[in-house]
Amino acid sequence: GSEVQLLNLPNLVAWNHNGGALHFGPDGKLYIAVGENGVPSYAQSLTTPLGKILRINSNGTIPTDNPFYGQTTGINRAIWAMGLRNPFNFAFDRTDGTMFINDVGQASWEEINEGVAGANYGWPTTEGTTTDPRFVSPFFSYNHNNGCAIIGSAFYRPTSAQFPAAYTGQFFYGDYCGGWIRRINPATGAVTNFATGIADLVDIRVADDGSLYYLTRGTSATTGAVYRVRYTQAPGISTQPTSRTVSQGQSTTFTVTVSGTQPLSYQWQRNNANIAGATAASYTRVAALADNGTTYRVIVTNGFGSATSNAATLTVNSTANPTNPVATITQPTAGTLYSGGTALSFAGTGTDTEDGTLPASAFSWTISLHHDTHTHPFYGPTTGIRNGTFTIPNDGETSSNVFYRISLTVTDLGGRTHTVTRDVVPRTVAITLASNPTGARLTLDGQPVTAPYTFTGVVGVVRAIGVTSPQTIGGQSYTYQSWSDGGAATHNITTPAAATTYTATFTTGGGTSTLMEAEDLARTTNGAASLLEVHAGASGGEWVALEADGIGDTIDFTTPSLPSGTYDLKLRYKAYPARGRLTLAVDGVQVGGTVDQYTAVSAGTYVEVTLGSVSYSATSTHGIRLAVNGRNAASTSYRLSADSFTFVRTGSNPSVIANGTYKIINRNSGKALDAAGAKIVDGTPINQYTYNAANNQRWILENRGNGEFSIVGVASGKALDVIGGNTADATKTQLWTYTGVTNQKWTFTPTDGGFYRLSPVHAPGSALEVEGDSVANSALIQISTYDGGNSQQWSVTAP
Repeated sequence: GSEVQLLNLPNLVAWNHNGGALHFGPDGKLYIAVGENGVPSYAQSLTTPLGKILRINSNGTIPTDNPFYGQTTGINRAIWAMGLRNPFNFAFDRTDGTMFINDVGQASWEEINEGVAGANYGWPTTEGTTTDPRFVSPFFSYNHNNGCAIIGSAFYRPTSAQFPAAYTGQFFYGDYCGGWIRRINPATGAVTNFATGIADLVDIRVADDGSLYYLTRGTSATTGAVYRVRYTQAPGISTQPTSRTVSQGQSTTFTVTVSGTQPLSYQWQRNNANIAGATAASYTRVAALADNGTTYRVIVTNGFGSATSNAATLTVNSTANPTNPVATITQPTAGTLYSGGTALSFAGTGTDTEDGTLPASAFSWTISLHHDTHTHPFYGPTTGIRNGTFTIPNDGETSSNVFYRISLTVTDLGGRTHTVTRDVVPRTVAITLASNPTGARLTLDGQPVTAPYTFTGVVGVVRAIGVTSPQTIGGQSYTYQSWSDGGAATHNITTPAAATTYTATFTTGGGTSTLMEAEDLARTTNGAASLLEVHAGASGGEWVALEADGIGDTIDFTTPSLPSGTYDLKLRYKAYPARGRLTLAVDGVQVGGTVDQYTAVSAGTYVEVTLGSVSYSATSTHGIRLAVNGRNAASTSYRLSADSFTFVRTGSNPSVIANGTYKIINRNSGKALDAAGAKIVDGTPINQYTYNAANNQRWILENRGNGEFSIVGVASGKALDVIGGNTADATKTQLWTYTGVTNQKWTFTPTDGGFYRLSPVHAPGSALEVEGDSVANSALIQISTYDGGNSQQWSVTAP
């Protein structure tokens, strides 16, 4: 029949951490394991299906009872469980429906997680057992002293069991690096060894006849294999001897793999006649012309029976005293280093005494990525070429303990081979994540670290650095202010070639940041007219440009009203080759020095600079003037641009809200924050409704320290809670028993006119808002990135 596509995942950027297992569950739904594709933050986001277990109907539609269906749209409604790194395999117990998920860890822990609808397993915030109430601990985990990559998996629930009764219902799993298979009792958690010494183990299955099958990947197209394990006393031959072609005088080996009760005895035969002394699992002989066309088999016996292998034929070529070919890798040369995102060429030669220069058809190339004690296939085997080029990824694997191994095998006309390898190691550099003040909690690739933190990175590889804000350091509350490279609170860096320190700066207290988009401000010009241009940007879709024709041209902006206080002023602009230099003044007083907006990057780049400090004794609006004062010698224009201005309050901020009971009214709709249907149970949605003075619209605010408030319903006694502790835009809110977690604590930041921005402590860049800026009764309340809109502002007054 024709192919039917049930689900299309987003385009993937990395070649690893992709999961891929899929099975029908006992409910008839199709479950799909999807890795986070080397981007750890995806696992905690409801805006992407990556790092999740998905659940869909057999026709590709999405069940409406999926746990996140009401909080998401599109493909993300298929999310059934989240917080996974690389859920390589999972399995269902066909008897009781138990689901076990094998999640491959990063540096410390491998996990078996019990599948539960709506569960969050914690990656990248945590690995292994956790006490964090937001996350579900694994059913079982083991550290990397015993392996490095959990695989499998299967419950022993065959239609006809052949293993002993003790195996029934137990869960088989293995480890790719450890090369072992073990079984765990789901009732007790007891673990028992099953098999060891397995190279490149990648999957395990149980057949209906009670046999256990496992798959090994192998190191080439011919060495991967599927093995069957049967419980039987008599010998069984699982790997048969293979026919061989060799030259006269060349040695060859026949071998078998056998199962059965020990001890086992072997007897090899040539043309069905016993060979003296050939009594091992393998038999090797030096081929003579007289051996051409002879057959070889082995008879294996034990106390319970015997088994005879298939016969393998030996073909002997007549070349006298043949020599092996010689393979040589000429590119890359020994000692070559690589950087992420760069191309690497390979080339080689192959010669043979009898055959001369070998043709391209004699070449086979394989490239593998070696990481710690295990390998990942990367390229090939590819035959028929003498040279080629491949690109080193700049994402996916972030460890510096890696290298690429290039293998070349050449084969002469007599079937003789020679293999050589060339290892290419990365350029590495020490990167330090620092903070001001020192000791701040930061994140690297989504995982928490404490500054200063130094790690070794591979040059050119993309890493994600971030901050936790607000946070307490030495008993003082701090709020994120800036990174030294000008990046956002969480942003990607491309590992530089030289040792570099990235410093996150924090301000004390609950310092507020007021961002003003340049295109939203009133503005006038002196000189050439201003021009509004549309361009995709992180802080807005538009930026303002001044078509200046010389020194002295200006553009003036008027800010909204700002409360009294001291602020650091930041300017964000789009740098281009055709840009001038500017000075910035507030209320006629220059702030900071000259800003050169020139860059040699033809596509342009966003830049944010901190110009200096300004202080105001009263609440008022302010004038900002950008003035042309020259241009870079390489620039072709005096043109200026402004994307946004940010006023960051510095110093300690006193609490602006007192403990007490309040009504909370949305500025846009005029409607009250309301527990839907006057319900008082955990999970009750929060919406807006016309104020009626009922207790489900009255809220108790209590300062829990550092200006962080709980908001507890008078009727329910339960807290305003961001569902699942998620930080994604459009995450809904609910009532939930107060436990003190950060998604139940809120900061109140004054805007203007007596209104406040309410931000959850776990997602300080977000704000409480009405879904879709709706003014209708029963519209749901959610969090999204703060944009200054009226729907994200609330009055907090006595009821």
